[in-house]
Amino acid sequence: LAGLTLEAAAGWWRERETAVADGTIGVLVAEAVEEPEPGGVPPAILGCTILLRSRNPNAPHRAEVGKVLVDRAWRRRGLGRRLMAAVEALARADGRWLLHLDVTAGTAAERLYRAAGWTELGTMPDHSMLPDGTLAPTIFFWKDLRAS
Repeated sequence: LAGLTLEAAAGWWRERETAVADGTIGVLVAEAVEEPEPGGVPPAILGCTILLRSRNPNAPHRAEVGKVLVDRAWRRRGLGRRLMAAVEALARADGRWLLHLDVTAGTAAERLYRAAGWTELGTMPDHSMLPDGTLAPTIFFWKDLRAS
């Protein structure tokens, strides 16, 4: 979003540390493969995604996929597809087979999810903000991992 600072973005992730530690959230990170020199800069993060496991008693089979992010320089190289495969594998390993996610309509991510076999549930107008602050429609998708 316009005006989002590195500090605010880091704060968003820090606010989720407890949920990561207790297993509510699983984080998957794609890093550059180059090993840094001793004392050097750590590998760059190329992409990430999170799995938000439902803690509701009636939904032990369900989870949400969120924050599927790929660095602009690494898009259209299959990294998003690999992150989605990895988060689905994590969900399966946890016994989570019904997943859902949302995406801004008309984006490359929307095409990625469709190509990966996700089913559109519906569109909500003005659900999320674009980087310039204007409101945009969001498409909600779901996927039953038992069928794939």
